[in-house]
Amino acid sequence: MKSEIKQLRDKFERSKKEFDSTKEDLERVVNSCKHQFGKTIPDHIHYPAYTIPGDPPGTMGVDRRGPCYVDAKTEKRWKRICDVCGKVEYTSTVKQKIEELPEWPEERRYS
Repeated sequence: MKSEIKQLRDKFERSKKEFDSTKEDLERVVNSCKHQFGKTIPDHIHYPAYTIPGDPPGTMGVDRRGPCYVDAKTEKRWKRICDVCGKVEYTSTVKQKIEELPEWPEERRYS
């Protein structure tokens, strides 16, 4: 084995160990942080509309597939960022709030 290749392999292994060590340190610091999250930020994911072209003309078998239009879609998602450590959390879960209001009968007028 050439010495240049061996040096590169050794450098790679050292870098990998340093990366793993730094990653563990970061995870430990983030896990011990008493998070102080800022405002919730909308971070919706938009998928544009597109058309699946289908089979080319001239292929008229029984299983021929024509063009198919797929509507655009927006996946609602929100994120929040810790002001201390920078941890980012995402959620797409929504809590529904139902409010009950009293309904009064219409005012009746007698003539």
